Amino acid sequence: MYKKYCLIASILLIIPIFTTSMEVEEEEEKVEQREQQKIHNLVKQLQDPNELNTWLKAGRAKLLNKEFFGHMRDQLMHNIRPTPQYLQQKKLNPSKALTGHNKKYPKAIRSVAFNPDGTKLASGSEDRTVKLWSVKTGKEILTLTGHGIRGRIDIVGRVYSVAFSPGTKLASGSEDRTIKLWDVETGNEIRTLTGHGVKQPITGTEGEVYSVAFSPDGTKLASGSSDYTIKLWDVETGNEIRTLTGHTKEVNSVAFSPKDTTLASGSSDYTIKLWDVKTGNEIHTLTGHTDKVNSVVFSPNGTTLASGSWDNTVKLWDVKTGNEIHTFKWHDPKISPKMALVGSVAFSPDGTILASAAKEKTIKLWNVKTGTEVLDPFTEHKDIFTSVAFNSYGTMLASGTTDGTIVLWPLVNLKDVEQLSIFDLLLINALQHFRTSYVLLKYERYPELYKIYNKSSALAKKLIPLVLVR
Repeated sequence: MYKKYCLIASILLIIPIFTTSMEVEEEEEKVEQREQQKIHNLVKQLQDPNELNTWLKAGRAKLLNKEFFGHMRDQLMHNIRPTPQYLQQKKLNPSKALTGHNKKYPKAIRSVAFNPDGTKLASGSEDRTVKLWSVKTGKEILTLTGHGIRGRIDIVGRVYSVAFSPGTKLASGSEDRTIKLWDVETGNEIRTLTGHGVKQPITGTEGEVYSVAFSPDGTKLASGSSDYTIKLWDVETGNEIRTLTGHTKEVNSVAFSPKDTTLASGSSDYTIKLWDVKTGNEIHTLTGHTDKVNSVVFSPNGTTLASGSWDNTVKLWDVKTGNEIHTFKWHDPKISPKMALVGSVAFSPDGTILASAAKEKTIKLWNVKTGTEVLDPFTEHKDIFTSVAFNSYGTMLASGTTDGTIVLWPLVNLKDVEQLSIFDLLLINALQHFRTSYVLLKYERYPELYKIYNKSSALAKKLIPLVLVR
């Protein structure tokens, strides 16, 4: 009985300490929330040019704390959109090399993709795994395993394609004829989709899944396969919606239009097909390539399609008419044509830049409007680049290589942003809010903003056109 009373007394003594600790944590959280709200309110207040001008004249900028500086810089980084003109004067250097796929036996990276907010990167490899990486640190977060055909002595299970949904799902297409859906937060497999190549013997290559793509709303998934077909899947149930047939060789790439009305497919039969997503009917067949089409992607506004081929070219197409708009000739006369085979293309988020990777161990950026190269080709790697992808802000490009390395390329110099004064940051914040243009600003359409603009640094003036709506 005595021991029982002692135990009760001990518990009663601990409870107030535990309660006090919880109360302290709650109070600290409330203080942090209040501080964040103050910063938010001040940012909103200073979006008024007149208020900003008065505030700056009074010299109140000195009162701002580090948290405010950090908030403004983070906001700016999320709004910068590199233009061809900005990049024209740059020499890009890689910031990180992610090497988890090639620690023991190097296997090629076949696909890379950023998640919607750009904080994570997924990579699919010939080592049969999918890896998730932290973009900020370059460290591996998760390794997703499960692809592979049991009972096969040779390596079967290469991951050819990865794609993020608008939410927290990731899809991977594999040599093992399956598509797997994964929960990005936990790394758990949600389900496996099967159906490609079911009529072919297991010893054949028919049915390998070369490409996967989510619809913009995340409810549907498309897959292209070596069985010459495209399949549409219901993401929620895993059921097949329909199979699209018409290609006469492997389907290497699939892509949804931004409005989810059209699906594009690139094939080894040298053609690209556009399909009506709702009915499954073929809309156009785009012809002009003279070798296999490895990659297709829609521009952000959905009016243009880009394609990369082993005929050493990248082509732009008018989606509405199916007509060819422009051809970017990759081939350098000094390089063997066999090394200029284009394997991957990607549009920047604002559609002004097109990235492409070829077998010649090079990545090129193109000015979509002029058809010219934006800067010198990226050649900072010893192996072939296989896949390219922009983050959702267009501030970074990721590329996969044949030696199992992923290379990250910052398209905006972070040091530029870090060097901006609070004066510059406030000006840019006000300009973003008014969604004005650089031209209107210079023509003194907004006199108060123009006065402040004239006082800003040369660096700020260089960056301002990158954050205004063009």
